[in-house]
Amino acid sequence: MKKHSKVQYLLDNTDIHYLARLASMIVYIESLMEIPEVIGVEVVDENEIIIGLSNETALPKPPSLINDLLIREVNGPIESNYQWLYRHAAFKFLDLANDVLKTYTLITDRNGIEFYLAIFDNGKGVLLEGGKLRIAIPFIRTYYAAHTHPREGLIPSPKDIRALIDLFTYGGLASVIVTSLNSLCIYRNGPFRIEDYEALINVNRYENPLTINKLYSLLSNSNIKLIVK
Repeated sequence: MKKHSKVQYLLDNTDIHYLARLASMIVYIESLMEIPEVIGVEVVDENEIIIGLSNETALPKPPSLINDLLIREVNGPIESNYQWLYRHAAFKFLDLANDVLKTYTLITDRNGIEFYLAIFDNGKGVLLEGGKLRIAIPFIRTYYAAHTHPREGLIPSPKDIRALIDLFTYGGLASVIVTSLNSLCIYRNGPFRIEDYEALINVNRYENPLTINKLYSLLSNSNIKLIVK
């Protein structure tokens, strides 16, 4: 019998790089907002930001993915307006995850083999084939992650929630579950706080069968948001 060759692709294209750049921009802005002298960050567009300063201070250099970002500094407060970037990035990744993984859900439905998509902080991605109802991956700092579930399995498992906590803790933005029926995107809509960690822990502690509506309810007071598509 011919041995099955597992799917394993390195992804390096415009869509992957665009999403990684968005995430890098968000993480950089979050690091700026932790500096006491920074009193606002205005996003002009995806290529330019304005930083309001209370006093002169040395700002960190942007990471390599956004080293061409135009940065202007002004004295005095400005209104921060970068919140839209989180949802924008989540929707873009959800669309990409559906485009890449939807065809593989037929295999997941047939024999339980799961497939995994990730975009890393170096601007590249991978598509991997796992095992039956599971996938094991090495730890690499990841901005976005997605994997397939069986047809009726839109709800994240306890293992999925633990992986989500790790993703958010290290600066990741969004995770997607793709089934042949629909998809669920779980993303953070701001910095990952202790309240958000506790909300996800409470999801795993919930003893009754979890539904999408209950998941919405458990996460309603946190920065963790859902998109079902």
